[in-house]
Amino acid sequence: MQWTIGIIAIALIIVISTMWGVLQRILFQPLSRVIHHIRAISGGDLTQSIEAESKNEIGQLASSLTWARSPPRQMNRAEALSRLARL
Repeated sequence: MQWTIGIIAIALIIVISTMWGVLQRILFQPLSRVIHHIRAISGGDLTQSIEAESKNEIGQLASSLTWARSPPRQMNRAEALSRLARL
């Protein structure tokens, strides 16, 4: 009985550690880069660039930040709709 509980505890620790590593790589690190970029923009630094590495919501946020920091210019209606559709 004690061996079973010990094996289950070790398996649970391995599963939780693996899940934490996956969350770090997929969610927390990209989100941290986006937050760093937002803080730089709020401080007035528009020179930094951020790469959208994925197509998920965090990647969409990163590409939106890149688009938002670009210099303003006139855009026709079709181009604006096209950019919005990609978000």
